[in-house]
Amino acid sequence: MNFLPGEPNRSIEAVRSCNWNDVPIISYCSGNNLIILTNNCARVQTIYLDKDPYSVDINKLNGKIAITLDNELHIYKPVISNYFQYKRSKNLADLRIEYQHELTVTNDEDSSRINSICWSDHIDPTDDEDSSNRFLDLPDDLNTETSCEIVVGSMESLTLWRLYYKNKRDHAHMTISARKLWFKVQPSPIYLCKVSPSSDLIVSCGIYDSFIKVWFRVSYGIVKSEFDLTYLNNQVHVSQLRWKQEVTEASSNRDHMHTLYSIGVDSKMRVWSIFEIDGIHSFYYSGSVDFKAEDEPSFILNIDGSITKRMIADLKRKKKQVSELLLEEDLELCMVIYSSGKAELYSMEHLNSLPARPLSIEKLPIINGGILKFGENCLPKPFLLIYFQELTISSDNNLKLVLHDLNKSTIRDVSLGNDFLLDVARSTDQPTSHTEKETLVPVGKLDHKFTGHMKSIRRLIRSIDGSSVLSITRFNESYLWYPIRLSNGVTLSKKCTIRANIVVAVILAKSDIVIGISAGEISVWSTALVPTKTATKLTSLPIDEDLTPVSFFLLPEFNRGNKNLFHIIAIYDVNNVKCWKFDLSSKELSKITIANIPFSSPNNSEIHLIQQIDPVGHSNRFTRTPKDILSIVDKDGYVNIFGIKFEEGRYHWIRKFFFHSNTPNMTYIKGSSLHKVAIVNSSKKVLSIWDCKRKFLEYQETFSEDLEIKDIDWTCTDYSQSILAIGFNKHVLLFTQLRYDYTNETPSYKPIKNIDLSSMTTHDIGDSVWLEDGTIAIGCSNQFYVCDKSLDMNDAVTQDLIGSYNDAHVEDIFELCAFVNGPLPLYHPQFVIQSFFLGKYTFVEKLLVQMYNKLRELDLNPELDASIELSRNFGSEKISDYVRDQENFSTDNTPQVSRTPSAVFDQNDLGEATRLKPDVSKVLLSKLVKYRLPFLTGHQQITLASTIEILTDILEKYQDVLDPNGLRFFLGYKLFLLNSTKVNQVYDSITMRDVNFALHSDNKDVLLNMILDQQTNSKNKLTWKLAERFKLSYWIPNSKLQELFESIARNEFLQYSIDNDGKRDPSTCSIFYLALRKKQILIGLWKNSIGHPEQSKMLRFLSQNFKEQRWKSAALKNAFVLMSKHRYLDAAIFFLLGDSLKDCVNVLVKKLEDVPLAIAVARVYEGNDHGPVLKELLTNTILVSSAVKGDRWTTSWVFWKLSDRNRSIQALIKNCSELIEDDQILSEISKSQRSVTIKDTIIERVMDDPVMMIVYDGLRKKHIDYFKGLTNINPRLEFEFILRVVAIYERMGCDLISLYIVKNFNFMKRTEIITHIIEKDQKVIKNGNTTHVDNGHAQLEQATKNGNVEVSPKIEENNSAISSTSSDHTRRKSVGFSKKLQPPPTEFQEPDMSSFNFGF
Repeated sequence: MNFLPGEPNRSIEAVRSCNWNDVPIISYCSGNNLIILTNNCARVQTIYLDKDPYSVDINKLNGKIAITLDNELHIYKPVISNYFQYKRSKNLADLRIEYQHELTVTNDEDSSRINSICWSDHIDPTDDEDSSNRFLDLPDDLNTETSCEIVVGSMESLTLWRLYYKNKRDHAHMTISARKLWFKVQPSPIYLCKVSPSSDLIVSCGIYDSFIKVWFRVSYGIVKSEFDLTYLNNQVHVSQLRWKQEVTEASSNRDHMHTLYSIGVDSKMRVWSIFEIDGIHSFYYSGSVDFKAEDEPSFILNIDGSITKRMIADLKRKKKQVSELLLEEDLELCMVIYSSGKAELYSMEHLNSLPARPLSIEKLPIINGGILKFGENCLPKPFLLIYFQELTISSDNNLKLVLHDLNKSTIRDVSLGNDFLLDVARSTDQPTSHTEKETLVPVGKLDHKFTGHMKSIRRLIRSIDGSSVLSITRFNESYLWYPIRLSNGVTLSKKCTIRANIVVAVILAKSDIVIGISAGEISVWSTALVPTKTATKLTSLPIDEDLTPVSFFLLPEFNRGNKNLFHIIAIYDVNNVKCWKFDLSSKELSKITIANIPFSSPNNSEIHLIQQIDPVGHSNRFTRTPKDILSIVDKDGYVNIFGIKFEEGRYHWIRKFFFHSNTPNMTYIKGSSLHKVAIVNSSKKVLSIWDCKRKFLEYQETFSEDLEIKDIDWTCTDYSQSILAIGFNKHVLLFTQLRYDYTNETPSYKPIKNIDLSSMTTHDIGDSVWLEDGTIAIGCSNQFYVCDKSLDMNDAVTQDLIGSYNDAHVEDIFELCAFVNGPLPLYHPQFVIQSFFLGKYTFVEKLLVQMYNKLRELDLNPELDASIELSRNFGSEKISDYVRDQENFSTDNTPQVSRTPSAVFDQNDLGEATRLKPDVSKVLLSKLVKYRLPFLTGHQQITLASTIEILTDILEKYQDVLDPNGLRFFLGYKLFLLNSTKVNQVYDSITMRDVNFALHSDNKDVLLNMILDQQTNSKNKLTWKLAERFKLSYWIPNSKLQELFESIARNEFLQYSIDNDGKRDPSTCSIFYLALRKKQILIGLWKNSIGHPEQSKMLRFLSQNFKEQRWKSAALKNAFVLMSKHRYLDAAIFFLLGDSLKDCVNVLVKKLEDVPLAIAVARVYEGNDHGPVLKELLTNTILVSSAVKGDRWTTSWVFWKLSDRNRSIQALIKNCSELIEDDQILSEISKSQRSVTIKDTIIERVMDDPVMMIVYDGLRKKHIDYFKGLTNINPRLEFEFILRVVAIYERMGCDLISLYIVKNFNFMKRTEIITHIIEKDQKVIKNGNTTHVDNGHAQLEQATKNGNVEVSPKIEENNSAISSTSSDHTRRKSVGFSKKLQPPPTEFQEPDMSSFNFGF
């Protein structure tokens, strides 16, 4: 992550950089802030001040920072906050440095503003009377508690201060003090002052001085010092002064030479040699370097000999050959840098010679006659006012240059390295002939660029393509930025400033135009490069609105021919929409009319939010399909998504999507043009992500109490995979979409990256936006934080997502997003399971056999890499065969699994094994333990192994026994058993999808016996818990359910006795016996329950005749008493005893929340599946609940149990509300929707399951009466349903299945349906079944022409066998269309007690 801490102040004293020994530090003044950058600019600290600081300096020996505020000198001390971590690693790069205010110094003799400060290189680790102590056991050279000196130049004086410590040994009472060693009033303001490396010389000058004052110390002391003065004639005004930095050994010896460089306004660097012999200072003018260029600005950079020697030593250590021209003993280098980026290297000799000699300057040749050229963005453009900081060299010998651009108020941190010294030609190199084309030798790369705002950022607005961003402040300035590449990421570069109080704006893509509203007008600014860096206003129009528009955005263009035409919309209200047209070629802005937004709310609720859609994944280009433009939400949480259509020369709003989010008074809504919407509730704690197209809640998360969502922004990959940024107060969390996973309950979205700013700023995040290529810009106060798409593998959030994958080689968020969303490998358990559901049994078997052979090959060839061999083209050569092959596509005919290798995999592909036999499966599972498959998590590989076991069992035992739906149920049943062993299991029972598989299977008895055989034994009997676990009451025939109820009742009674040391309690089984109407057995059990406290009372009460009204009333009275005591199960028993099945069912549903038991009791008590209580339970409770949740599996099951087969089939592709016409039921559904919370309406992925398409297609082909139900389905609806299924499979990573469905699904027109029905019915007539078919055909054909076909034949259930001789006059209407009830069942005669044996 890179950051823009703030714009540096326009002063040459406002920026300083140095190495505190080998710890690089950059500090600068920005507005009223002090910015400190440490850890190689990876960490920023902002210190907020009361005033704007003017100058700053860093002490390179003890790390202290001094700044000036008017006449005050403030000292800041570095503190190591992670000392113990450093103590373990002993790595200076690990130091976490924080600065704390230590001392404020004020001169009582001078109240004028301080202009320049400079630390002395002289420190004394001992104070007046104390000896030094180590600073946190750090090396002596990192000790900050040392005495030191600093020179202060103000408008009126020059002062030398000494800072020292008292009571150093008693750290709790240690104090720091300042003593004035020397003070001298000056006739003119001090512009620059510098202290020599030996601290015995001070140079100073005024702003327009041509003479340099040299102050040399004549006396030293800790109380007072004295200086003498001499002058140096620079001939022209001085612009910069610097001392040549000496090596450590030389600086400790005062009898040596000093070199002073003075740069004048004539572009000459003058060199002065100052040396001391026997206490007498001598001055010698060595010469000058003229670096002025005729046609471009140029600047000079000194590279001191101490740095050069260190770099050359490093190159020699790396065994690299260096030119002998760089090996001179007293060599000094300087580099002349031109605005074009070219540079020339010069050597300077004789600077350290005694006696002094004239300066010798020589241009160093570059190999092959080349020219040094700075890298991209290293130098500012234009290259006008540049101030070079002192060169620093890091611990890894990387030469660093910091440039302060006073013209654009930026700081550039450039890495020069040391390899450019290798480009210096040797004397033995042959000179090259001059060629027209110059050879450019690269030098330098931009590591960091620092700038920003002076004032707080109010809002960030990005261009539609993310190539630029506009930052708006509360003051009369806005900046336009664009991203630039650094050596280690991305940062922002300021393009220009717009001097206007902009409130809203848009940026045209790939142009220099900004259009915004400010001061009652809409204006157009040109931001093309100009010397002033200030945008130019091109045109403007007045606006007759004082309010700020709630939404302001560009329209997607509809005119492909004119790419210079743009339309801008401002929305103040749905009834107040304004539109302007801007022609880029003529720079003309004009107002045009646009229709109001046709917004409506179901409950006439007020508009709550209006928000434009984030245009991700596309640019502002022409499309035929209207894009998502705008989202409008009312207070009740109804979401409207609008687009715009251009017809008849006008723009028209169209409502594309509409759904209820169940989030009233939401705080934020942000939509994506990929039909996704992120919603934050009123508490700012709950995030919900919706799929607008399918009206589907994909994801929801509730954050902790200490977190509040502040901002949400969308972006996407090149493959239209969504990434969402959630902004909190101190950090931004990036979420990526995940594949839908039906094998494991994984979420649809998951965090992939955490951008934490808590350690970098005390301000809260203000706004954030996505830029191009996955870069996100975050605004905090006046600072920018820019994070590129790269991943930090040490981030716990990132590790949590990719740590479980066997082979995840990703480097950025886009690669990671594609990795977790791309097509699955063919051996992925989800693809295997979905292919099996699809009926591709042979393909699945041969695929697993091929995996066996591949893993076996790896065993025989250990040198092969398993991840490479399995990730390369595994099964890809058979993809085309998969798509073309129509093996068992969606058919419910008995699968004919070939015993020979299919065409999908020929014999040569399979090697030794050709079938998935148990022995092959056993070996394959052992290989999966040994080898980790690429692109699978460890959990997914375990699931694959379990799936292989299940499929082996199916292919070996059940493939010739079960029909396709039976096989699907068996697979779902086995997967449920597998998942039920997990600690965090999601489901306590099989899903409604599995129930529908069993319901539509013709092998219910086989499935039931299979469950009983596998789940029950001598120890584990059939209890209600087991029956509820497999939802037996939902799908087994009524007669079989009654048989099971007897076993359940007996086993419940016995199980209680076993678990309670022989105690007996008949109430545990009473509900089952009373549902069977076997009261006598219950009486017998109570007689044998000796010791039960309620035995006598129950026997007396049960012995009564409950056919009499008196005892019925008594039973009901007791039931209500038990209800008041919260004994709900006992109350249900007494309701059943009083023949009030309806009340019993209500207690089971509403109080015990046991819907499966309620269904079972109703079915058994009424003796069939057509009783009024069961019907009421299905329609008023289960159907309403499934409609509210959007549970199509349950809706289809309800209609099937109501004998409405047509609507049951239609429920697989239609919304429930579209199938119900009973106003009372619809009213109940609407009432339930208003009363539930968003948590209650989470649509599980299984409720929008693509397997519905397989069941739907199988049912429509299974029977002619089901096929007739297609006449009630609009072909467009069926087409959209298939597209939705294809999209879901694609989101699941099963792109191959999507392609297979698109190619092979058979859409049938209505005329084909009618023809097919007539042909089938004619066959019935020929077989002798005379019905009123002819009359039915005429009605059907006429209804088809009118478009209102309603066909609902009477159907009788007999183990799922449906009568095909139904006629129109016997057809009855379904729930919601008829108030007729079935005749009451005949009374059941109880058997004698002797028929049962309970073992006692």
